[in-house]
Amino acid sequence: MRSIIRLRRCHSTYSGTLHLPKTNFSPKIPSGEDAAKIDKLATSNLYKWQKSRSTSKFILHDGPPYANGDLHLGHALNKVLKDMMNRYEMLYNNKSIDYVPGWDCHGLPIELKVTKPGLDPVEIRQKSRDLANKMILKQMEQFKKFSIMTDWSTIYKTMDHEYEVNQLKLFKTLIKNKLLSRQMKPVWYGCDTKTALAEAELEYRKHKSIAVYVKFKLVDDPTTSLLIWTSTPWTLLGNKAICINENLNYIKLSNESESLIVQEDMVQSVQALNLSFSHVESVATNDLLKLKYLNLYNEHCPVLHGDHVNNASGTGLVHTAPGHGMEDYLIGLKHNLTIDSIVDDEGRLVDPGYPNDLPVNRVETIKKCIKIYKDLGILYHVDYNFVHNYPYDWRSKSPVIQRATPQWFISVDKIRDNTLEALSKVDFVPEIGVNRLKAFISNRTEWCISRQRAWGVPLPIVYYKGEPLYEVVDHVVEKFDEFGTDEWFGNDDVLKWLPSNYVEENSLDVKHLVQSKDTMDVWFDSGTSWSILNGQIADVYVEGSDQHRGWFQSSILNKIISTGENSEFQSVSPYKKIVTHGFILDKNNDKMSKSLGNIIAPSDLIDGNMKTGVPRLGIDGLRLWIASSNYVNDISISNEILKRVLDNLKKFRVTFKFMLGNLNDSENISANYDTLSDLDKFILSNLKKLQQNCETNFKEYNFQKALKDVNNHMNNDLSSFYFDISKDCLYTDSIDSIKRQNIQFVLKQVLKTYTGILSPMLPNLTQELWTNSRTILKQTEISPFMLPYDYYKLPETYNDPQIDSQFHNLMQLRESLFSRLEALRKEGKFKKSLELNLYIQTNDDFIKKNSGLLDDFFLVSKVAINNSIPQDPLDHFEQDTNKIFITLADEHKCPRCWKFTATVEDELCHKCASVVNPS
Repeated sequence: MRSIIRLRRCHSTYSGTLHLPKTNFSPKIPSGEDAAKIDKLATSNLYKWQKSRSTSKFILHDGPPYANGDLHLGHALNKVLKDMMNRYEMLYNNKSIDYVPGWDCHGLPIELKVTKPGLDPVEIRQKSRDLANKMILKQMEQFKKFSIMTDWSTIYKTMDHEYEVNQLKLFKTLIKNKLLSRQMKPVWYGCDTKTALAEAELEYRKHKSIAVYVKFKLVDDPTTSLLIWTSTPWTLLGNKAICINENLNYIKLSNESESLIVQEDMVQSVQALNLSFSHVESVATNDLLKLKYLNLYNEHCPVLHGDHVNNASGTGLVHTAPGHGMEDYLIGLKHNLTIDSIVDDEGRLVDPGYPNDLPVNRVETIKKCIKIYKDLGILYHVDYNFVHNYPYDWRSKSPVIQRATPQWFISVDKIRDNTLEALSKVDFVPEIGVNRLKAFISNRTEWCISRQRAWGVPLPIVYYKGEPLYEVVDHVVEKFDEFGTDEWFGNDDVLKWLPSNYVEENSLDVKHLVQSKDTMDVWFDSGTSWSILNGQIADVYVEGSDQHRGWFQSSILNKIISTGENSEFQSVSPYKKIVTHGFILDKNNDKMSKSLGNIIAPSDLIDGNMKTGVPRLGIDGLRLWIASSNYVNDISISNEILKRVLDNLKKFRVTFKFMLGNLNDSENISANYDTLSDLDKFILSNLKKLQQNCETNFKEYNFQKALKDVNNHMNNDLSSFYFDISKDCLYTDSIDSIKRQNIQFVLKQVLKTYTGILSPMLPNLTQELWTNSRTILKQTEISPFMLPYDYYKLPETYNDPQIDSQFHNLMQLRESLFSRLEALRKEGKFKKSLELNLYIQTNDDFIKKNSGLLDDFFLVSKVAINNSIPQDPLDHFEQDTNKIFITLADEHKCPRCWKFTATVEDELCHKCASVVNPS
């Protein structure tokens, strides 16, 4: 006990002679004013500085988020990824970043929030605009917490006057190039939102429908019926024909009282529903096509051929309502059938004899219709559990219907080839994205751009007796530029929008002039956003994978439309590259939603949430989680994942604290690459490889792989290896020791390299690191981004394959030794490895050359090369041509460095004595 007390007293005596780490850099995540100061340097100040440079531009065009509600983690993922890419391009490629945040402002979610009974369109528009502006300010403040490098005072909004005018000018191009037509045609229609919907506004999900088999009696033989099947029973009121396929065989099934005509392959399934139908006879398709039957209104309707009819399901006879299905519509056009809608704008049946208190997409309405069919004696069978994929309105989350209404359509057919050719020149990350986008465009024939809502950009159309006056569109658009779009809804004086004397010169009756009240599809709005770039092509678009059917598609279609001259188009794209990311999933891989209660807000990650157990990560932690994710796929998040992220962040901060602390006295070191030991050069060689790997990964925007490489290097090369090896020298050698200065030289290279690698991903962390290292690195710039990348780029000479190979063998020897030592430790042979000496018998010139650093390399007190071996070693083993003997140290513990190298108990070892009392 006395010797222990004496040793502690001796150590305390010498603690003042140690060079312990000193730094103001804290391992704790900054908060409050400190965090705000760091953030300002890393964001707005930096963006302003870099915009002033005369270097080539990099344009990442911001896809506008919708100005409604709080931000979610998907917003954070999107904006942070964009910021990482911008920062990489600025630092590594010396680009001037042109990044203007945008907001998508029009559309139903905002309009539905403000709409109340009695409000006219102008009031709805004003309240919608006010709400959009309020939400933009709210979301902007939330975005600022993500450390996004931009100028938040310069943004674009799709509701801005200039933006709307540019959009209206594009509409003029549609007219001039004959891409636009008005058709009475079935479109997807939202009963809840009361507007037409484009395919891009639908999401398909499993849906349980009520399907029915219904009998339509023949005109000339009331005992025989055509049996049809449908999963939309309400559309039977719009029936105008029944289609068969003349290439299939048809059968008449009979019982004692009636007969049914079905397709041959459907006989068994139809009989299974009613066993009384047993007698079977063939029916010629030529005869079928001559028949007439009675629909629900006792109209005499034809039997027609349809290529779409098959024998895969149903009865092989297809009920045809031209106003409520695209195939039905095409049949109607071909055979001059009436095309109208049996439902009103609210999706309710217009026939007062049928239920019209609720829309037809409600189960209650469908069941009431079925009861009427049963009472009429035409119902054969009901399936209440028919499950299939069915489209839903992605806003109201309710099933949609198809309804014929007069709508405006862009003919995608006319620009498809140009679009596909343009896409072949675009790079995609991941590469599979091009196939998805091309598939959407290849399968699209038209784009319905009209909507029956108030909050949007109006179609600049004036009708006369129901017909559009195309020749005045240019003039109307000019008036929009003069008066603004609200005036269109607030002023019924149609003459205000027409050229002077137009009515008189064309002998028009003013009472037959009507302004269109339709507004444009919001995808047409946002798909025009490239116009803010003033003719420049964006280097990259970055959005979620759902935008293949949305913004990516509408943007390139609109861009090609804009090139139209005499109905000829150029194959140009608004973007050079498309990067897509996945969605955020919870720990069970479920999509986050309020109904599931699994939402994690970005603020929860930044500030922590004690109720849900989310740790406080700060902005660096949020960005670190994103950088560590494989963003091209869906990304899972849970408290466990976030805790690992926090541990990773703490590891970075502890690593930087160690380096900064041990560089506090390094301003005047004279070390250089030529003075370094082989071990130091080995560390720099690995550091160079790390840097090269990260450069390669950054080129592909593969931040996850770069971060993984950094973590592996930090854990394996630094924390558990070089730092451990270096501590004795850093703490106990003299300040002017060349060995110590060599280590400090290496630490500076590591510090610079890590700053360069991490800055695009963790700019606040590296800004804080830079603030604490500028003096050490002798730099006057206030941001690590203000230096050219050449400053961070390590010399090619650092990459040394020969020394890598030599240390590879030595590292294997180290691993074998540590495995032996762990076994001895468990046996109680020693407590700490400094209690040991090693004796190595070898012919390896590299080992002999580096004998002076092997004690630290193996973390023991002394290593002797080719000396006589003491008797009774604790253990020994052979590896390659080397024989290693492990013994207990034969000297005393130095009270200053703690190595067992002192010749006298409680006295300093030779090295420490020369440092403390230099002669």
